[in-house]
Amino acid sequence: MTDYEPGDVVLVLYPFGERAGGKKRPVLVISSAEHNQETGELLIAQITSRVSAAPRIGDYHIQGWREANLPKPALVRARLATIETSQVLRKLGSMPDTEFRAAQADLQSVFGRSD
Repeated sequence: MTDYEPGDVVLVLYPFGERAGGKKRPVLVISSAEHNQETGELLIAQITSRVSAAPRIGDYHIQGWREANLPKPALVRARLATIETSQVLRKLGSMPDTEFRAAQADLQSVFGRSD
């Protein structure tokens, strides 16, 4: 099993609602390495290239999208899911620590508490 870290950008079959299967999409790993190793699961956030869509609470525009090996500008969206590590098709790259922390802070804004 490959080890995944918070801030990794991976390609997965992203689950869409009740439909079986999914579509190949890049996602951001937000769960801790310890959680990922212990459970064999990843908590992920959606990455979308629809950067011109109306902004939502929790959206984070990825400044280093090239460094994360994304094909075009993208943002992290607070559409969260838990997947098994076996659903990862491959690792694309990772976000720098400072940028991951900024994305994490924006994602936390959807939970309604700052403490």
